[in-house]
Amino acid sequence: MPPSKLLLGFTVPAVLGVAAAAVYGMDSAPRAPAAEPAARPPRHRSDAIARSDDVPRPGDTITAPDPSAMIAAADERARRRIARFADALTAEAVDPGWRTEAEGRIRASVAEVAVDGMTLEEVECRSTLCRVRFRFATVQAREANTRVVSLLVPWDSTGIVYRDERDPLRLIVYAARRDDLSPTRRSSLP
Repeated sequence: MPPSKLLLGFTVPAVLGVAAAAVYGMDSAPRAPAAEPAARPPRHRSDAIARSDDVPRPGDTITAPDPSAMIAAADERARRRIARFADALTAEAVDPGWRTEAEGRIRASVAEVAVDGMTLEEVECRSTLCRVRFRFATVQAREANTRVVSLLVPWDSTGIVYRDERDPLRLIVYAARRDDLSPTRRSSLP
């Protein structure tokens, strides 16, 4: 089964540029560290020394998660996120002033970066979101430049980058005007 089509969510401060991809490319928001689970007191001293309640004991049945179910769940979450961005863009009214400025800034940013085998197909901005479509000469070029395209949005932004299901040579980027305007920030879905 192929990997999830949602390649990455991103939050990129525009001033950091392409070198920030390794740090700022994989998540749509910083997260607080997970809380440590409360330790359970041992039932008696030998339990504390010999084993933990979290360690399987002889005779316990260990069931590994089903990889295909995990992939299917990830694909479903990706479909919902992509749909949220697409639906939000479609539902928005157009802010003519911001649209013209944002589309121009994106086109200028793409023109400044020479990415071999990449073509800018479309830029569409409304009032809080932009969608940018890129086409690549090869699947390898697309895979090699997935993080780069998120950095071509020339302002601090939160968004997603994903492969177009209908065209293996296309990447689509959705980027919010501001972090707090991202559909993922306005929705309780994962």
